[in-house]
Amino acid sequence: MASILSAYLSLSSSSQEVQQVLQSVIDAPSSSFDPSIRAQLIEALLEDLQSAFSSDASRSRLSQQDSAKALLTVKMLGRSPSGSEQLQKPTTFSTLLSLTKSLIERDDNNAASEALRCIANTMVLFEDARVTFISPEVNGGEIAIIMLNETTDPNLIFVLSRLLFFVTVSQNPFVQSLVEDQRQDGRTAVDVIASKLELDSLMEESKLERDAMSELLKFAFNLLLHYPKMVQSEPQVLAKDDVKVLGDFWNSKLDGRVALKILPPLLKIYYALPSTSSVPLDAPLTNVIHNLITIPVSPSLRPIWFGQGGGHADVLKRTRDILDASFSLFFPSNSSPDDQKIRESFKQALRFTSIPLDTSPNDLLTPLVVLCTHLCLANEECKNRIKKWIIPDNLDRTHPLDERTDFLGKCLRMLGSVYHTTLKNAVGEMLFVVSDQDPTTMSTLFGYGHVAGFLFEKDFKSPPPSNTATSVPSASAQTSADHREVNPITGTFVTEESKGKSPGDDMTPEEKEREMEKLFVLFDRLEKTGSLPPDQNPMRKIIQQSMQQDGNPGSSNDD
Repeated sequence: MASILSAYLSLSSSSQEVQQVLQSVIDAPSSSFDPSIRAQLIEALLEDLQSAFSSDASRSRLSQQDSAKALLTVKMLGRSPSGSEQLQKPTTFSTLLSLTKSLIERDDNNAASEALRCIANTMVLFEDARVTFISPEVNGGEIAIIMLNETTDPNLIFVLSRLLFFVTVSQNPFVQSLVEDQRQDGRTAVDVIASKLELDSLMEESKLERDAMSELLKFAFNLLLHYPKMVQSEPQVLAKDDVKVLGDFWNSKLDGRVALKILPPLLKIYYALPSTSSVPLDAPLTNVIHNLITIPVSPSLRPIWFGQGGGHADVLKRTRDILDASFSLFFPSNSSPDDQKIRESFKQALRFTSIPLDTSPNDLLTPLVVLCTHLCLANEECKNRIKKWIIPDNLDRTHPLDERTDFLGKCLRMLGSVYHTTLKNAVGEMLFVVSDQDPTTMSTLFGYGHVAGFLFEKDFKSPPPSNTATSVPSASAQTSADHREVNPITGTFVTEESKGKSPGDDMTPEEKEREMEKLFVLFDRLEKTGSLPPDQNPMRKIIQQSMQQDGNPGSSNDD
């Protein structure tokens, strides 16, 4: 492509072919450029762009009107690391930021966006460039947050948020300064984010606005995730057994500095965000959920979480509705979550969203389940409402619970999943919480055969319930006196004819074999993954005991 380089270098400020030559570079395959040619073209373009906005613009081959096309050309050339190394230099970053400022002053936001995208692409290709960008020599992070504060243009919000997301992916001093240091008008980065989340323009359904909202929320998530771990904070614990909760590193001092500012707009978006597809979970709604699970439902924040100050919507109902719709879509009827057709249909559904096609149900659905658990842990009323939704007072226990087509059935089938381990564990935690974090209660409500694997992974290695029927308390505390006997292994009701008998006496041989096989598979999986030592596998013990009772054929003296 030496001919293209020669064509560009032969141009003058008065040439009519500038746009044509630039377009030829844009259209050319990236692989067609020799690294040295690529490097020379990038250098020449950046020098000409800088000159075009200087006092001696006549030295440039480009006019200011050529900026957008010229910067797009630099961006296209910079998509290959070989030959574009100079783009990560501090001087190049400073040049591109200076051009951005000048272009914004000229109301040429499209060209300004292209300049910033050159930086963003460089950060993708060269990870060290992220450190360079926020170095004192460039001061790019500070410049970016000031630009973000001043703009309402979705295009600029998108690319500025992406830059700030890249430089806050890991814990570093810049993250702490963004939260603590006041900038223009005494505002911190959290104030800036909150103000942008309030923009009505970002609630539009067009792809640009939704992408801008998503990138802004990704940047916010980095701050909410990392900052509490960098300052004096304590991991939050549950009321029982001191179990740590994902993301709950927090300190009450952060309520005013962070949560009180950003939680109200987050909840407002969570309630009001329009859906543009038949898939209930799509960006930026997924990004909102990621942010919400980092903020504790502490006593001082509960008025915002549950209505006062955060609007009058019902955060739990919203969460439950999305959960129900998502599970119904991705795991229809009473299908197994591990079924090949189900996994293929999941990927097909993602084609109608902005979510990457390599996203798994673990990635997409787990945060939503965690949010539901998050709310149930912090509020007794939430826990009782979700419990009553999953296990209503009038639940039909005359048929196997894991064959149901409702949310309960889908959850119980998920507990046996091999492919969706993270989601399986999250669902198990949710069911555990609504069971008052008590393994016996959990076994009683859902049947030991369904929850045994989960309980063993939580280190509850007690044997299955005894061979006596037990009772299931109503999901509602107001009617807790209403008890009905159930089979502790299956979770189904004990019939009148079998009351007082062993739970297995009212089961057909096929049903017994089915439950035994289910337990065997569960514990075999745990043993193979190393979660369960062989000598603690109850099914192995049962088999060994059965062999001993039947006599060991190998020890026979009949020969």
